[in-house]
Amino acid sequence: MRIWGGQPGSVFTLIKETAHLPPLDNNSKAPRTRVNRQIRISPVRVIADNGDQLGVLTIDEALAAAHERGLDLVEVAPLARPPVVKIMDYGKFKFEQAKSTTTTSISRRATRGSSWRTATR
Repeated sequence: MRIWGGQPGSVFTLIKETAHLPPLDNNSKAPRTRVNRQIRISPVRVIADNGDQLGVLTIDEALAAAHERGLDLVEVAPLARPPVVKIMDYGKFKFEQAKSTTTTSISRRATRGSSWRTATR
């Protein structure tokens, strides 16, 4: 994909091509969220489950910190340098994402069906 008339292989083209992660499956358009051993890049910036920053750690140190707390290591900002990962319960994270998606969808449907009129005399 070319942007700003850049030549194939230029920096702009490479950034645009790597900006989006492939979806989980061919039917899904949602970007993939990497968890635990799926995160391959090292070092990463680690945020603890309580919101404190643990700093920039190697992936093995970050996984050990997550395992020590009994939680998962979830990549939240893959395009940042270094990538940002957060120690959290991945099952709870997925549930809350699905819940927020459905409530957004329901509210969108509700506003789409109603019509607004201004009072005129």
